[in-house]
Amino acid sequence: MGAVLLAGAATCALTMPGTPTALGVPDRSPTPAVTRSVDGPTVSRASTREALADGVASVSVDSTGTWTMSNDRIDVDRLTRTAPGPADLHHAKSTQQTVDLLNTTDVPADTSTSTPAATGDSGNAYPWGQCTWWAYVRRHQLGLPVGSYFGNGQAWAASAARLGYSVSHQPTVGAIIVFQPGQAGADLTYGHVAIVEQTHADGSITISESNAQGLGVISNRTLTDATQYTYIH
Repeated sequence: MGAVLLAGAATCALTMPGTPTALGVPDRSPTPAVTRSVDGPTVSRASTREALADGVASVSVDSTGTWTMSNDRIDVDRLTRTAPGPADLHHAKSTQQTVDLLNTTDVPADTSTSTPAATGDSGNAYPWGQCTWWAYVRRHQLGLPVGSYFGNGQAWAASAARLGYSVSHQPTVGAIIVFQPGQAGADLTYGHVAIVEQTHADGSITISESNAQGLGVISNRTLTDATQYTYIH
């Protein structure tokens, strides 16, 4: 795949030592159905969230458990299953620690978010389990806009800017972080995208991402010197 694809078949994976990736493997998994207006987001952030335990560790990379797209919460029950059942097919994986992190993320009301006239959203066109697929899903969960055809990970910032999204080097909770090829372990051809879950006083951020530890595995890690990356708000 030489040129950047501004289409749904976007691909990305991290190239950390010993990390399985999906590069070169055709993705034939069905794309989860998502209904949403092209003119703007129809998903709103919940006004209240259930109380969850504090003290989530800021650094981890994990690769077990399961995650569901049935609603905007994580199905913790699936984490306890020793063997997947038919209903678990095409559900991503995540540890309890990552689940807790995702469920405690809340975008502050004063966070600068994009308000493009046309979001470019016509449903999740990204291959299941890829980093682009997760970035789309997670933005929906947080009630934030996202486009369906931003391309491979490295192209997302440029694609979003063309539609009028706010793009900067300042991280905010809920923003899409864009990695250029080779940056922080991103694929040397496709780059990578993830979602900012936490920002920290020391200038670091905690992100959630898919396909860093395998296709469909949702994991989290903390990055230092956050201003070196590009963010879509």
